[in-house]
Amino acid sequence: MANNPGPEEISVFAETPKPGHAGVFRATWPEDRRESHRLRFFLDGSVKTYHLAGGTSQLGGHPMALAQIGAAVIQRDQGGRLNILENRRKVLLLAPRDFFTTKAWEQLGKPLVSDGYLEPVDIAGKDDLATKGRGLKTEAARQKAGGKARHRLHELEAQLIQATGNLRDRDHWLVLDGAAKLDAFARARYLIAVAKSFRRDPLLQISKGGIPGRRDMSALLWELPVGHRTVVFSAPEGRVAFWYVRLREKREGEDPRSGVVKVELPRQDKAAVTAAEVDQLSRALVAERSIVSSGPGRRGYCQLYPLRMAEQVIRNGFFSQDVLLGSIRFLH
Repeated sequence: MANNPGPEEISVFAETPKPGHAGVFRATWPEDRRESHRLRFFLDGSVKTYHLAGGTSQLGGHPMALAQIGAAVIQRDQGGRLNILENRRKVLLLAPRDFFTTKAWEQLGKPLVSDGYLEPVDIAGKDDLATKGRGLKTEAARQKAGGKARHRLHELEAQLIQATGNLRDRDHWLVLDGAAKLDAFARARYLIAVAKSFRRDPLLQISKGGIPGRRDMSALLWELPVGHRTVVFSAPEGRVAFWYVRLREKREGEDPRSGVVKVELPRQDKAAVTAAEVDQLSRALVAERSIVSSGPGRRGYCQLYPLRMAEQVIRNGFFSQDVLLGSIRFLH
C-alpha cells in the first residue's frame, strides 16, 4: 500500500540485545531454503473501482460506483512449488442507501449472481469513514467510496489471515503484501507485512560515527547496503516492530527507497524481538529476490515473486470491465 502512515520521529529500538547507536545495519545475506524454509504463505489483495453515476439523496450529492475486491493466499510446499490455498473476491455496489427502495436494496446482487456475490455498501451512512455534513464535494465523495472499498478489502484479507491461523507456526510464516492494517493484523502471530511503498520523511533518533542526533530516513536508506537490514524500531504504542531490508542494489539517481522493503512485525505483547529472529526473517526475504518480476519502476524492483503470483491470481479472477458493467441492472 502506498504511503502508509508512520511516525514522524523514531527513537525507540525494538530488538534485543539492544543495538548500539554506532551500528545501525546488519548483514542478512540470502538463506538457502534447504537450510531454513520459514516463509510459506503469501497474501495479497487488490481492488478495482468503476465510477457509474452521480446522484442526490437526502444526505446530499454522492457518486455511485462498482468495485471488485479480491484476496488470495499462495502456499509454497516443501519442494518449492506454489499453489493457491485461498482465493476470495466480491463485487461491491457503492451507493447511498436512500438511492434505492428498501426492496431494491435487499434484492441487489440477484441479477448478477444467485448467491449474493454483489454486496451493496452504503457510502452515506455514519461510520468511521463518514464525514460530517449533509453532503460531500464530488472529489471527497469519490475518495470516501474508494476508502470504503479498501476497508472491505482489508476485512477480506483479515479473513484469510484467520483462515491460515492453524497452519502457521515458527517454521511456517505468512507474508502480507503492504503495511499492517486493522486490529486483526496486530493480533496475528507468525506474520510479517512487507511494504514496497512507504514514507520517506520520518526522522530517526540515531547517530552516525558515534555522534547522537537526528537522521533523515532517505539518507539512511541510501546508505543501506544490499543484503542488509536496519535495526528494528518500535511504532507508536509499541504494537508493531519494523525495519528496512535492501533486496537489490541502489541505482544512481533513483529514489533511495528503490530496492528496499519495509517489514512490519505485529507484537501484541509489545515484547522486544530477538536480533537473531529478525536476521533470519530478513535473510529469507532477501532470498525471495531470486526470481524477478516484470513489474515496472521501483515497486517492481523490490517485488517478491510469490506475492506477484498472488496478485495475478486475484486479477485473473476479476470480471472484465465490459462483462461487469454489462451485467448490472439498476433496480427501482
